[in-house]
Amino acid sequence: MIWAEHGITGPDIYYDHDAFKDDLNSYAKLLQKFSKNWNAYIDLQYRHVKYDINGFEDNPDLVIKNNYDFLNPKLGLSYTDKEWSGYFSYSIANKEPNRDDFEAGKDQQPKPEHLNDIELGIARRSSKYSWVATFYYMKYRDQLVLTGKNQ
Repeated sequence: MIWAEHGITGPDIYYDHDAFKDDLNSYAKLLQKFSKNWNAYIDLQYRHVKYDINGFEDNPDLVIKNNYDFLNPKLGLSYTDKEWSGYFSYSIANKEPNRDDFEAGKDQQPKPEHLNDIELGIARRSSKYSWVATFYYMKYRDQLVLTGKNQ
């Protein structure tokens, strides 16, 4: 508790609703050099998330039992030569809603977020100076913003 007007008077129960979250992750990466200057890579992440939520303070009868399975791949290509380097990558990322995103009610359940990300980067490093530029495009589907609602 971070603030109390008249102090804490006893061992009052502040929160008494069970919630459980299990998260299983697996990850693999393959890096392949196919010339002196060029590399390609693939990253794969698998996630299984299980939510068991048995009520909230403002909605104690709301019971949530959700399972999510996500495959999050990333593909990339990189180049290096003396002072220059660059890369291109494409990735897909998925994320489950946070526990408090479910509080809205049975009819307003959030969906997982889905992101497509494209990145392009270039850099030059010398003994006198260095610079880096990165360009990216991120496209969300069902993005959970601060309100907890899907956008």
